[in-house]
Amino acid sequence: VRFDLQDSVPQHLDVPGYQCRGRADIEVSIIVDPSGKVLSAEVISGASPSSCFAQAAIKSALASKFLKSETSPRRQDGTLNYAFVAQ
Repeated sequence: VRFDLQDSVPQHLDVPGYQCRGRADIEVSIIVDPSGKVLSAEVISGASPSSCFAQAAIKSALASKFLKSETSPRRQDGTLNYAFVAQ
């Protein structure tokens, strides 16, 4: 799992468990509040939003948390990137 969220430190980057077939690299757009909670997650590349990989990435993104920051904007945009390997 890789992240891009300016001036933020991850507290917990959830690693998705999945039973999908094949492999995929999924990029998820996230919105984070000042407390570090991921408010929303949406797949922006790598698979259709209804695919097994996309659903696993969204679930994992919503379970991730960043450290609270008093200097962060009210809502901060960023991305999480997931590399799913064939099992």
